[in-house]
Amino acid sequence: MTRNCFFEPISEEFPKERDWVASCLKEIEIAFNCHKPATISSHRVNYMGTINPENRAEGLKKLDQLLGAIIKKWPDVEFITSMELGDIINGNS
Repeated sequence: MTRNCFFEPISEEFPKERDWVASCLKEIEIAFNCHKPATISSHRVNYMGTINPENRAEGLKKLDQLLGAIIKKWPDVEFITSMELGDIINGNS
């Protein structure tokens, strides 16, 4: 499965001033408008605090903002795992 939405709030590859919540919401909207699932790519480094506790706090704060915005914009949204989506696509559910 190809991930079509990206959420990397703690990434050295991208500028800090990038609005990851708004950017990801736009990509989700594009996927939904194309009648496709929004498959979000995000790495666990955004939510781990072993190396840098501030990364974890900031990453979880941004994730909370994203999830709240998704639910507000699409109240009937369903959150499922990649494995569950694969089962649906393969007709195994």
